[in-house]
Amino acid sequence: MKLNGEGTKSDTHANKFSLFNRDLVRRDERDVCSAPSYDPNDAKRSLDLRALADNATIHQRMELPAPGNIKPYILKQTKEAVPVVWPQTTRDGRKKEYDTNTSVFEQYKHSQDTELSLGTTHLVGCTMLIVVSRKGVYIGHFWESISFYTDKDNSLWEKHKEDQNKIFFETVIKGMRDGKGVGPTKQQDSLRRAAPDMDDPDVRAYLIRPNKNAKEDGDYRVYWDQMKEEVFKYFPTIKNDSKRWTERIYVPVKKREKNQLKTTVRGRLLFKYDAKHPKAGVDPNAAGAILTEHRAMMWSEDEELHNDAWT
Repeated sequence: MKLNGEGTKSDTHANKFSLFNRDLVRRDERDVCSAPSYDPNDAKRSLDLRALADNATIHQRMELPAPGNIKPYILKQTKEAVPVVWPQTTRDGRKKEYDTNTSVFEQYKHSQDTELSLGTTHLVGCTMLIVVSRKGVYIGHFWESISFYTDKDNSLWEKHKEDQNKIFFETVIKGMRDGKGVGPTKQQDSLRRAAPDMDDPDVRAYLIRPNKNAKEDGDYRVYWDQMKEEVFKYFPTIKNDSKRWTERIYVPVKKREKNQLKTTVRGRLLFKYDAKHPKAGVDPNAAGAILTEHRAMMWSEDEELHNDAWT
């Protein structure tokens, strides 16, 4: 189900009320999509996906799901894909670190000899932005507890004087514009800088977002629209064709359903690209036959969102 929802007047009122009134007791329905803390001894992941491409669990060529077998396929593939969420690396390894918003841009030209698999799990309120073309893919993961409904214990809450709008701008919009961090401490690739290297006539954007906010009395429409407008700045093709912008709304698990995050496809996203995917129905003995094609695909939970093939 691909939805493009716009907030109504009553939605907007709910947004203001739910985003800034921190003293109300949140209903015991679902958890905030929160960034966990990590021990400094935990392995830190690199933003360099090419350095991770020789992981033995990544197949040389893309495997597609058998008809009627999509859920087991997503469960298996998201476990084997390169994660797009990782702990922040800092120079002070003695401290416990918290996950940060992360985004990666990968050009397909670096993935010609093996498939590219990117994925995430445990989406329970976080927002993801994916821009994909026939040149490359940008995938961003943005924590609810950091950018949309900031944890009061997060240093950003005090640093930006409890201004949720400012925190969102600093942690999401500025990251989309300029990236975040450099070298081993890099957190986000810049979508603005990536745009010239991935814009083409087939570019599309996808916003993967929860149906409601953390309090379940509104949503984050005001922030999702800012992300949308930022994408439009860099990709006029998307701005000028509404069919190129898709919002996929997922329903976060309730607290009592948390085990489903491990045993079902709920809260999962998978992107795959293969530069030499075998073409179906081609006679290998035919003169001049093209036996392979480029193939880029993406699923949110068990829904196929993107399927593009070209030679």
